Amino acid sequence: MAVLTKVPLQLADLPDEFEERQRRGDEQRRRRREDEREEQKPPFGTQDREFARPGERPEQFQHPGHVDADGECDADADADGRVSGDAKRIEQAGLRRSVGYLVAHGVPFPRGRQSVVGVDVSRHGTIVADADRNRTETGPKTETEPLKADPSESRTMTTLGTASAAPGETDTGRLAVGESRDGSTVALPCAVVNGANDGKTLYLQAASDGDELNGVGVVSRVVPQLDPAELSGTLLVVGIVNYHAFQVAEHRNPIDDTKMNRAYPGDENGTSSERIAAATFEAAMRADLILDLHQGSTSRMINEVRVRCGRRHRLHDECLQLAKTFGCGYVFDQKGPEGQLARVGPNEGIPTIDPELGGCVGWDEDSIAAGVEGVFNVLRGYGFLDGEATTDRQVRARGFDQYGSPSGGLVRFEVDLGDRVASGDLLFEVTDVFGELKARVTAKSDGIFWRSRRLPQVASGEYVCSVGTNLDTY
Repeated sequence: MAVLTKVPLQLADLPDEFEERQRRGDEQRRRRREDEREEQKPPFGTQDREFARPGERPEQFQHPGHVDADGECDADADADGRVSGDAKRIEQAGLRRSVGYLVAHGVPFPRGRQSVVGVDVSRHGTIVADADRNRTETGPKTETEPLKADPSESRTMTTLGTASAAPGETDTGRLAVGESRDGSTVALPCAVVNGANDGKTLYLQAASDGDELNGVGVVSRVVPQLDPAELSGTLLVVGIVNYHAFQVAEHRNPIDDTKMNRAYPGDENGTSSERIAAATFEAAMRADLILDLHQGSTSRMINEVRVRCGRRHRLHDECLQLAKTFGCGYVFDQKGPEGQLARVGPNEGIPTIDPELGGCVGWDEDSIAAGVEGVFNVLRGYGFLDGEATTDRQVRARGFDQYGSPSGGLVRFEVDLGDRVASGDLLFEVTDVFGELKARVTAKSDGIFWRSRRLPQVASGEYVCSVGTNLDTY
């Protein structure tokens, strides 16, 4: 009797047709399981929050992987399908399938880079790539039109103190510089005018000396006239620098009895004036050009611009050109004392000028108008605004003769501001209160009658007037 031997059935022993049916069945079951798992998953980037609306940035994308606000994937798949690591491993972990799911279901995607694992993202946060490209490596790939960059979106918010403006916007705020005697914050009024288009940065400040108010008048007229939609570049503005002196209408900071325009570049841990200088100097160093608006204090003075870097300075020509563009008609070109912003700024590579807008008690509308026109001429001349700048020849003085009174009494001037004088010309007389002549003072050299005291009463040796000397034009 024959003995039957039980032999285990091997898959290799089955006919090819049965083997193929078995393989297809396994593949179908595997796909069903994957589809069931996919349907149970929350859409990509929506765990713990609602779907993002068009144009809205989802705060965080947690599964599968984190995508930051710039669209950078930071992912690598672990055994549970959670993703962290680089974008190459994201593909290996099946992120392409998840992104394909997003495309198919129209789920918004975060703004940021134009491509994340082969998916193009519109500026409004919507996926615009074809789903096929993200589901398979072997299928046909449809070319998508590259996104065109919006120039305004390539630029960022600009901030000065609490003022913060996006491209095409203006904002005002405060720049903190310390505390007052009651412990409250001392903060300077500031503004940012952020142009819609790229360009240079201009820093503008006023009232470095607390009784010089014409510059404040210029700021109060310039900023409202600026349309950031028409501006290329940015203006950073500090409207009142010497806060404490401004409050009491004094020239010097009463907290430390310091002339502010001798404190630059300042010290953030120093005196009151040094701290203010440090804060405003830091803002000024962000600029390509600096305008530090001044006036001849409460004296009477012509409208002029000062170049204080010194004639041997590497930026002397650039500062002279900036002064010419501001265009008051007169330029005083002499190296300034230590601590002046118009001297320190060029040392940092930034053309800087010190427009001196007349001199008065309070403010003078004619000098303010000259300052407003000067600022706008600079904006046109340096490409911030469209239009041609006017650049007339300027009269330059490279020295001053200053005159004091030889005796006490009352001053009577014989010349007016801006008059040309020759050596020996009578400048002023001094009389007593009954009109009796006590002294006559004449010009020592040729020049322009540049500045004079406002009040008539003088003591012996007290300052009376100045004549600009060593003249030329450019």
